[in-house]
Amino acid sequence: MRELMKALTARFSGLGMPLFLSGWVPADAHLPYLTLTVEPADWRRPGYAALTAWVPAEEGGNARRFEAMERIAALIPRGGLHLPYPGGICILRRARADFLRLVSEPGTSGAVGGQVRFEIVRYPTGQVPG
Repeated sequence: MRELMKALTARFSGLGMPLFLSGWVPADAHLPYLTLTVEPADWRRPGYAALTAWVPAEEGGNARRFEAMERIAALIPRGGLHLPYPGGICILRRARADFLRLVSEPGTSGAVGGQVRFEIVRYPTGQVPG
């Protein structure tokens, strides 16, 4: 899982905003920034990654939020993306439900968020589909 997190972080770090794992945002972080949440897969369902752009809630905040969501969504083509990482490969696809959504977080009244969700299917080395 650690290697997959590194690969996801590398893929999403080129958006011009600092990227933090959800729950690990430094207290002195300045807006705008991104947070990454990963819900691991289990035998019943694929995993999910959610990348959230947090921008100031001041005037124009919604426009910046939608622009960030569009830039994030453009990283994953409609047909999906193969992302190799040490130990295997994962396929990222746009989530079927709640692909794009507006979010807010208690205690962040000065920020608004736009979230993009991706489905993750992992294939360990030796089990990569042809």
